[in-house]
Amino acid sequence: MNVWLLSSLLLSAAPLSARAGPVDEIKLNFPVRCELGSTCFIQNYVDHDSTDRVRDYQCGGRSYDAHDGTDIRIPDMAVQRQGVEVLATAAGTVIATRDEIDDISVRTIGRTAIKGKECGNGVVIDHANGWKTQYCHLAKGSVRVSRNERVSPGHTLGLIGLSGDTEFPHLHLTVRHLNKIVDPFAYEAEPTVCGSGRPIWTGLTREYRAPALDRDKAQYFVASGRKRKDEAWKPGSYTAAYSVSGNDGTVLSKTFDVQLGAR
Repeated sequence: MNVWLLSSLLLSAAPLSARAGPVDEIKLNFPVRCELGSTCFIQNYVDHDSTDRVRDYQCGGRSYDAHDGTDIRIPDMAVQRQGVEVLATAAGTVIATRDEIDDISVRTIGRTAIKGKECGNGVVIDHANGWKTQYCHLAKGSVRVSRNERVSPGHTLGLIGLSGDTEFPHLHLTVRHLNKIVDPFAYEAEPTVCGSGRPIWTGLTREYRAPALDRDKAQYFVASGRKRKDEAWKPGSYTAAYSVSGNDGTVLSKTFDVQLGAR
């Protein structure tokens, strides 16, 4: 497989695509084989603020300065090891790949070790009419396409990993039109109008919406339950189950085994 260098995601960010004349608009399929809001989540959106402040397309803070893509996160490394497929969003031609970067958190190796390769393992696809998509942080050795290969929507490109500038397993998807960053949730958004623009997704019916935080955070965990008032849990094997429900029914459920005390 040919290995080509991908452009750095973090060295510079092109301005958001401004409103222009008629163009051949693209429609994108969701790029991860998962259920949005249940087995995967949107961690960060494109930053719409041109200053050192942060603003996502709804004028919230779910981004970080100069973030040029959409981060789609999976729950943890245990899920990552099972293999979560990254999919082509639309038909096109592969123009670049990289597949040799180790899956190690940037907190462990430091940013100097990945300078110029912040995308980690990834794929770039040319969709014609000035549209390109870039898929970053794939697992080492998982890339399944090569340069000049034609792909169709939903074609498996690789697996979500922990390569490049990342602290948790996720896909970073960057969409560009005429070399300008496009937010797929808010194409042609007005610079100062919250919630403007239009999505260019197809078939995307649900979006995860986290509660507001007191400040920007890369990760946020919530625990719920009641303190045990009786004697401590006895050593042994236990089965735990939890679910998260809303107006539309259960959106997340999980059952798992816990071993307490000496085995």
